[in-house]
Amino acid sequence: MPDSLISIGDSAFEGCLRLQKVFFPDNLKSIGKGAFFGCKSLEKIILPDSLTEIEAYTFNACTSLKKILLPDSLTFISFGAFNGCKSLEKIILPDSLTGIGALSFKSCTSLEKILLPDSVNYIGDCAFDHCTSLEKVVLPYDLTEISDYAFESCYSLKKITYHKHTEKILKKCFGEKWDELEKIVIDA
Repeated sequence: MPDSLISIGDSAFEGCLRLQKVFFPDNLKSIGKGAFFGCKSLEKIILPDSLTEIEAYTFNACTSLKKILLPDSLTFISFGAFNGCKSLEKIILPDSLTGIGALSFKSCTSLEKILLPDSVNYIGDCAFDHCTSLEKVVLPYDLTEISDYAFESCYSLKKITYHKHTEKILKKCFGEKWDELEKIVIDA
């Protein structure tokens, strides 16, 4: 992609089944909805620091995607952005992130651990639903809203770390697993 590119349109590369690598220019400001939807051979992405939001379904169903490097400038991950990225094992979320939309990481079945930065105050419906390899979750201090079933059907989940003042908003987001979880409560 040329250095002068500042925007990638909606569905621009949707369904490009042989696309394995993408190099984003440093000045890229936006990637449209579903821009890389269903790019089943895409394995790794490094997003530029100029990006502040990942739009809905941008990398949805990129089933070979193993590694994502998110920019420090990122503030929001929209609806279904990484839904169905079955090979994604690990993701490091930047300290600038304030919200994770509904279904953002749903069915990322290889994801084992998620550390949410303290800046995250919102997690949408089913954001991590069916992350069947997820074993450990550390929830942020500033969390004020976590929607229903955010961690539903995370069958391998064993341990959750959270701050005492967030406890009243947590039970419904873990579904039936809540009573089975080892809970580490930070009293601060």
